[in-house]
Amino acid sequence: MLSKEFGLKEEVRFLTGVSDNEIVDKLKSAKLLVLPSRREGQGIVLLEAMAAGTPVIVTNSPGMNACPEIVAESGGGLISEPNSSKLAKDMDLLLEDDMLWESCSKAGVGYAEKHDWNIITEECEKIYESSNRWKLWRR
Repeated sequence: MLSKEFGLKEEVRFLTGVSDNEIVDKLKSAKLLVLPSRREGQGIVLLEAMAAGTPVIVTNSPGMNACPEIVAESGGGLISEPNSSKLAKDMDLLLEDDMLWESCSKAGVGYAEKHDWNIITEECEKIYESSNRWKLWRR
């Protein structure tokens, strides 16, 4: 396990069997969420963190990675480079700059609110209802 290999066994905990409520509590208590994935299709965890008011840091990796786009659109965090030293500097920046942290937190909450499942469902229903196929199917 990498945590043992890097001498971080006492610093890193892998949690299993965690309830949805516990996950929300953990996200709300976190100072930031770092997602250095090189390939992340949607990045739902980003929306979950933002909804909890937790700023995020992602890496600007080429290819199949929607995370930088989500962060750029939302303002809910920082887009870093895929190298450990730049990532560490951006983590320090977000943790040390209270105004930046607060700005990212508020922007992320606002962005996540727009992506609530109830709102998405309503928007999909509007599209379906405006479709001729939907009108024919419902007859």
